[in-house]
Amino acid sequence: MRLFFAIAAAFIALTGVSASAQDHSRIYDKAALSADAERYKLRVTQIYELGVEPFLTDAEKQRIGEVELIFPMPQEGDYVLDFYAYEENGRGVVALPVLSLKALEDLTTAYAWIYSNNYSLSTIDLYFAMLQHRPESGFAGGRYPPPLAALGVPADAYKFPPVDQLSLSLRNEAYAFALIHEIGHLFHDHPDFFDVSAEEAQADEVEADAFALEVLSRTGTPPLGPTLFFQAQAYSLPNQGQFETEAAWLKYLAERANHPITTDRLRAMGAYMRQTLADKRGDERDIWAFIGTRMDDIAEVLDDVDLQTCIATLAKEADLDLLTPRADVAGDAIAASCG
Repeated sequence: MRLFFAIAAAFIALTGVSASAQDHSRIYDKAALSADAERYKLRVTQIYELGVEPFLTDAEKQRIGEVELIFPMPQEGDYVLDFYAYEENGRGVVALPVLSLKALEDLTTAYAWIYSNNYSLSTIDLYFAMLQHRPESGFAGGRYPPPLAALGVPADAYKFPPVDQLSLSLRNEAYAFALIHEIGHLFHDHPDFFDVSAEEAQADEVEADAFALEVLSRTGTPPLGPTLFFQAQAYSLPNQGQFETEAAWLKYLAERANHPITTDRLRAMGAYMRQTLADKRGDERDIWAFIGTRMDDIAEVLDDVDLQTCIATLAKEADLDLLTPRADVAGDAIAASCG
């Protein structure tokens, strides 16, 4: 059974579905998000000013120019884990939606709490799969539940050791990766993905991934948090298991998918970490090589079309109680149904 969060050891048929098939804008109460918005703005700005900008080369800074960070509130049709960048009036703009920052924070808190309590991590996979395959009407109150509530994680779980330290580290690493990835689009002067072919847009994503990993490596920050981010995206974005044929999947990639989490993209990151970056990191070589291998593990799970098809069915039809904490993998619903 391979459906477990692949980095655990480090610590310790729907055809033509689009990324916007479900509306995630109401996962959180907007008043609560508004109250958190300033905190996220301050934290991400601090990460940029202290943990990113000093590690850019002079040539990179000159090419990127001035960067403005913006923090949009949710709009109808928003996807839960989405960041983007664009140029406006000759200046680069990186958008870090409050919805996505909150969801990443909850994801890393949930992971840290579930892992620290020796519960099955695959309930997180199932939750994010439900966000893709089940409409809001399939949940109590006709809206998607926030990750912590859905997964039975205490709202104040981040206060307790060792959850606090682990969740904070994972969150900041994920924030840094998302931020640098978007800056990578500005550095490489990538056009708006609506203005290019899906194939070119996907190549731009790989290039921005490499830029983010390269800059993170200079900071001495191993990308454990980003691995959680990609794991969640792997289950909340379309994958081959949802398509009736391989040809239909390839048609989707060629014509509609601008930001897919494909096995090629994951393996490109894995190879870059295991080879280029691991060789640069000296004493940290093993951890970078390990994380690169974990990216390959996620890709392998995505390559299993039968498994992905089973997960999609389970996410659409399973009782929501299956998201509650479970003491061992052998007892969880995904392993029992799709293992």
